[in-house]
Amino acid sequence: MKRCIKWLLRSSPFTPSGLVARAVILFLAFVLLHAMGFRHYTTVLSGTSPTGGPVGMFEVIVATTYMVSYFGVTVAAPILLIASLVLNLLQRLYGASHEQNDDGDEKPLASEEGSSVSP
Repeated sequence: MKRCIKWLLRSSPFTPSGLVARAVILFLAFVLLHAMGFRHYTTVLSGTSPTGGPVGMFEVIVATTYMVSYFGVTVAAPILLIASLVLNLLQRLYGASHEQNDDGDEKPLASEEGSSVSP
């Protein structure tokens, strides 16, 4: 369990595994909110109260939170998963021809050092 949590929180955001981790976080947040019964409060979108009384700020915040998580799972998560597949495919297809140093600048791999021309 600790290993899964570390993977979710420490994966680099613009890698295939990072994109999958973000999709998993969106899914887990939605499942948690759904299990807590937040779906019931989405009736405020049609102007009715889930409790029968007047609609308060709490109901509006809960409904908005649930709707944002729902759209995250139905819209953003699939996009993140497709992007991770495309990124993984491109990385496999073209390979890593350059690696980055600590400054974020690309430097040629050891096999390419003799053939590259420095500016």
